Amino acid sequence: MPWHLVAMLFLVHLPLVLVRVASWKKGQIVCLVVAFFDAITTTQAYVSTKLDPAKVMVWTPILLVIDVGAVLQVFILVVEKYGARFPFLRHIMHAHPSPQTDESFVNPFLLLENWGSRSNAASRNPSSHHQDGQSESGDQPKNGTAQDIPWAELLIATIALILFFVIIALQIIGLIAAVRARSVENLTVPWCSPVFNVFAFAVQDASCNLYAVEQNRNGGIACIKLPATLQHRWSIATEVTVALSLFLQFIDFWILLCVNSKFKKLRQAKMKRPWFTMFFGLGVLLTVLILSILQAYMLPPGMSKDVLVANEAETEFLCRGTLTPPGLRGSNIGWWDGLMQSWGCAWYGCP
Repeated sequence: MPWHLVAMLFLVHLPLVLVRVASWKKGQIVCLVVAFFDAITTTQAYVSTKLDPAKVMVWTPILLVIDVGAVLQVFILVVEKYGARFPFLRHIMHAHPSPQTDESFVNPFLLLENWGSRSNAASRNPSSHHQDGQSESGDQPKNGTAQDIPWAELLIATIALILFFVIIALQIIGLIAAVRARSVENLTVPWCSPVFNVFAFAVQDASCNLYAVEQNRNGGIACIKLPATLQHRWSIATEVTVALSLFLQFIDFWILLCVNSKFKKLRQAKMKRPWFTMFFGLGVLLTVLILSILQAYMLPPGMSKDVLVANEAETEFLCRGTLTPPGLRGSNIGWWDGLMQSWGCAWYGCP
């Protein structure tokens, strides 16, 4: 992804993390919108590139980790606050011990036992539903009547849950594709430059490596094939990062499920937050931002700045060319072409 887009995502997520730590309700809509955008972008990248190992820098799902924690936090805290108002969630909510206790953690292995005992008590005394503990915001849960059901919050929780499963699926698909991409041998990728004009036949770099010039009909420019060194590194990075992300997401799921809503630490910050995915996600965004900037202003590994270009197969005359890094413009062209390739004429224009 071009570095300016990564920078925009980082500048959006950074204040969102601070808001989510302080008051989860204020940023829930923005979290869902950003997660939806990232999920749609990743899905479009999967469709366009068909998970081609040579295009791993377009479809890598490593930026999704921060979105998983966001939508999971929204879903669990909405259900915690309003779940008792819905008949199909009330039993689950009453299976948890009351948040008014001083315990820091809830034992998840006691949920079924608590559910059975409290369900029996509720059947004998229906008014007990009004006497259970408060949610994180301090509101008392109510029975689910048509007037009391918060349909907006139900919609938010439903969207968050759907996005959670969609993003998890995208991560698993990307992880499998990255494992397969890492095992591909002798992988090459096209690298295009205006120096390789439409009449060029071959290019020779300072190390006397000879590359055949191929015409890119969609881009209106000529390209050469280079070893996919960067793509191989990104495949390994994707494999490691996504595997670690899935592990941290499981830990955050346990924290959100089992940590008491009233448990506070670190200057009275509530501990019922997806801490690992929030800060690991910010770290991934910052790392990708730095790498994107570096790669935008450097030539591919092994390619020299000065090259010789032959315009015909048999000629005594060679042209000397100077290659320049892609910069922000070149990075945008390469990434957007890879992302929108499946659109065909709608993107490239019809002849």
